[in-house]
Amino acid sequence: MKKTLALLLMVVMILGLLPMTAFAADGDITVDFDSYTRVESCNTTTFDVENCNYIVAFKGNNYVVWTLETLDSKEKDSFIASFAAAADEANFQNIDKSGKNITFIYGSGDTATCDGMYIDGSTLGFDSTSKWSQYAYGYYTISVAVTYTVTTGIDNDGTITETASYNEGTDVTIEYEAADGYYIASVTVDGGTPDVNTDQRVTADSKQFLDIGADHSVVVTTVLKTVPAVTHTVTTGIDNDGTITETASYNEGTDVTIEYEAADGYYIASVTVDGGTPDVNTDQRVTADSKQFLDIGADHSVVVTTALKTVQVTTYNVTTQISHGTITPSASYNAGTSVSINYSAANGYYITSVTVDGGTPFTNTDKSVTTGSQQFDDIDADHSVVVTTARKSSGGNSDDGGDDSSTPTETDLGDTSVPLASAPPVEEPVQVAPVQEEPVIAEVEVPLGNLPQTGTTQTADALKPMWAVTMMALAFSIASAGLTISFGRKKEDEKENSFSSEK
Repeated sequence: MKKTLALLLMVVMILGLLPMTAFAADGDITVDFDSYTRVESCNTTTFDVENCNYIVAFKGNNYVVWTLETLDSKEKDSFIASFAAAADEANFQNIDKSGKNITFIYGSGDTATCDGMYIDGSTLGFDSTSKWSQYAYGYYTISVAVTYTVTTGIDNDGTITETASYNEGTDVTIEYEAADGYYIASVTVDGGTPDVNTDQRVTADSKQFLDIGADHSVVVTTVLKTVPAVTHTVTTGIDNDGTITETASYNEGTDVTIEYEAADGYYIASVTVDGGTPDVNTDQRVTADSKQFLDIGADHSVVVTTALKTVQVTTYNVTTQISHGTITPSASYNAGTSVSINYSAANGYYITSVTVDGGTPFTNTDKSVTTGSQQFDDIDADHSVVVTTARKSSGGNSDDGGDDSSTPTETDLGDTSVPLASAPPVEEPVQVAPVQEEPVIAEVEVPLGNLPQTGTTQTADALKPMWAVTMMALAFSIASAGLTISFGRKKEDEKENSFSSEK
């Protein structure tokens, strides 16, 4: 046992010679490490602590630290770290680095106790029940790191890193920026000669102090910009009445979009940017596009060429026919067009049937129907419209009132031709002039009953007197038989009813 105690005392003596390193932070503690070990704890023991300002005692996993001065939390952490580092180097029982099982007691002159260990004045003691196995003591000092201040300033509402203190050896960066519309005119460091700037594009910068070892100052002056903003021009052009964003100048750094569109019936054939190789297009559906210049920093040009579309347009034919009347002429129409075919019977005729696209005819017996129409919406195929007419009653011997149906004749494109199947009625009776010695009958168109009209004008030769007498006798003879010859026909009332058939 005595040999063991002697060895322990030798270790303590060696540990007492080990220095502790200081930490470079505010409130860091440097511990002058020294220690003593107690193996037998069955007897009350006292120790004079007059020549130390800290004691660390160990018992199992519990630790008590006494310091002469009251330590704040940062100083406690610093003390534990410093003591632990020295104990590791001396191979001494270490302190709990987490601090969970450590109790701090402070002061001198008043009794401070903890778990059988007490400090009374300058005496460290253990009561008879204490099992404290080890303790150390020595001196600590609270050191404060050296700091340096960097003073800063800027005018005209600019911004700069605020004035602050930095630990010795720190790398410090001071950033500054001029207010909107201003630029950095000069920077003065540590009161020296100002670093003057005339480039009005410089609106921000910084100053760095590496491994700071002295106080510094940074003062920045700014000046209102007086030069106009840098601009760049984008020249544009397009042909064939197309539209494009007009030529204009833009501030440097602006994002510019040039839009262009071909005129109706044209497409974009090529686009040339900045005089380079044209970007050729053959898709005739492309009629509009745009070119963008981001963060513009130079002049540019955009020239667009257009070409007439050559795509074939689909057309459909509508063929029309009518007998004795008028009808919309046969014609071709673009696909998708809405087409209306209008027809009208000739004077004295009415519509008897309409045949659409060769289908079943739509028939009519109402003699008042003299006009109609056929509508084709959004046309997408060829069509045909055939209209037949019949002559209204004229007092003949026909059982059905004298109707005389006619066969329709096809019309030419853009020209309506109406054949005359029978002579039109004469509106007024013919007046015969009195017989003279050499009578002459004026030129008139004489209807020849129901015979086909030749279309020529009948001119009567000068009548001989005997012929005149004979004709007058014939007239009186017919009158005496109670017959009346009428060369006119009462006009039928025209009605507005329309005879229409839809496809």
